[in-house]
Amino acid sequence: MKRHWILPFLFVATGSVQATQTEIRLDFPGSRTEACSVDGSPISSARLRVQIRPDSEGVYQQQFLGCHLGNWTTIAPPTPSELHHNAGEAGFDELIAQIPRGYLNQGPTVTIAVVSVDEQGRIIDEARPLGTHGLSLAGNPLSVPALGSSRSGVIVLFGVLGLFWLWRMRRHSGALLVSGIALMIGASPVTEADLRIAPAQLDFADAANDSVNQSAAYDLRAVSAILEDRMLKVRVSYSNLERALLADTDRMLFIGNSLTSTNSLPQMLSRIALQAGKTLEVKSIVMNGASLEEHWYHSATLREIEAGNYPVVSLQQGPSSLPESQDHLLSWSVRFNAPIRANGGRPLLFMVWPDWSRLGYLDDVRNSYETAATMTEGAFAPAGIAWQRAWADDPQLALYGPDGFHPSELGTYLAALTLFCTVYQQSPEGLPAQIPRANGASTALPEATARLLQRSAWTACQNPGFPGR
Repeated sequence: MKRHWILPFLFVATGSVQATQTEIRLDFPGSRTEACSVDGSPISSARLRVQIRPDSEGVYQQQFLGCHLGNWTTIAPPTPSELHHNAGEAGFDELIAQIPRGYLNQGPTVTIAVVSVDEQGRIIDEARPLGTHGLSLAGNPLSVPALGSSRSGVIVLFGVLGLFWLWRMRRHSGALLVSGIALMIGASPVTEADLRIAPAQLDFADAANDSVNQSAAYDLRAVSAILEDRMLKVRVSYSNLERALLADTDRMLFIGNSLTSTNSLPQMLSRIALQAGKTLEVKSIVMNGASLEEHWYHSATLREIEAGNYPVVSLQQGPSSLPESQDHLLSWSVRFNAPIRANGGRPLLFMVWPDWSRLGYLDDVRNSYETAATMTEGAFAPAGIAWQRAWADDPQLALYGPDGFHPSELGTYLAALTLFCTVYQQSPEGLPAQIPRANGASTALPEATARLLQRSAWTACQNPGFPGR
């Protein structure tokens, strides 16, 4: 008789570009094997742990630990975990742990916690199940009741007795097998609800930017578990596992015109970074209506690049949608690339937007800035695309200011969110629903509007945005 076990799940996880780790903790209620305690976990004990951490080469390895005589013991050599950048839930970075089916034979049910832990083993973040679920290790939902005080339990009991009577009276060869199956199910510790709703996949979610230390590498976003090819695959998505353009404490230079200076965009970005637990020092060299060529011949601009030690330098001029303007943006971006690189920096092409009467040329603006970013191997911040994405969800958003070209405070906020996504490779979703101003004050936003803008910025940065080299 082939048994099909049911798994009720409880989840939590980790990941990081530093020496942090993800830990998947599994326990088997009712198992006769011993369990070891786990500190600070949503489950108090476990019988199996899977640790995932990067090695010195940045390759993520998974290590299996089993409980033996009250201590955790390595039971298998490390094996590589799959890492996919921007391929997980909503474009987040994803790690995939694979747990062989043979490790899951200690009992009919399993509870799981996936947690982010630091070097001291402290839990930094955890994901929450989207509901109370059980997972069938056979890979298929089962619809059978468990024996208990419910009416369905009584039905199972009478079914067992009836089949037993049938076997005794008629010696029906199949009756004993059927009654045995019914008895096994009836005596199982799995609840009726677990059996009834057991799906082939379990999903868990977590709020953005809620890790204790506010590190994107610890920040869990989603977890799913599914049995495939006799492997329990646990997919864990994080805010970011890639090396960001900027460190959590860093500086950035802005070169541009009034599209950069309106509403103090650089300072707004600095305040948004602060909301995410980062410290960003910003410096701006802006001249109203200036092109990059004019900045090149403005001696203060090159002096600041040479003296400032900026890891990222934002380059911005007008929309540059016309062919001659596209050539101009490209040639002067390439020229600026040399001194920026020579001083340890990387150019970032800050894509803006056309005025409202020429909104149909937005794709030309994108192509212009994207080409310049490609030719300089620089980063690309698609603010104009983020505006387009936001309007697709809410055409009434007032992103333009009164002149129909410069941004409103809302438009600047969305542009700053796009820059945040680009330089930190991290979604701003979950940050406070407010527009931070340079003077320390802020403008409150409806929660739905803030989430729409934050999501639009992140979506725009997935495609066609890229961080450059």
